[in-house]
Amino acid sequence: MDYLKFNQMMLNGAELNGVRILSPKTVESMTLDHLGAMPMCADNPGIGIGFG
Repeated sequence: MDYLKFNQMMLNGAELNGVRILSPKTVESMTLDHLGAMPMCADNPGIGIGFG
C-alpha cells in the first residue's frame, strides 16, 4: 500500500491528498536520467543499476 501511495504522489507532482510531500526540484532530480549514455556490455548488462 505504501508503494501505491508513493507512485500516486509522484504522478501528482509530489502531492498526496492535497499535501506537498516533496519539492518540485526533488521530483525533477528523481526523474532525470542520471546514467546518460553509459555503455552496457554483454558480460554485465545490469552495470550501474545494481544487477551486475
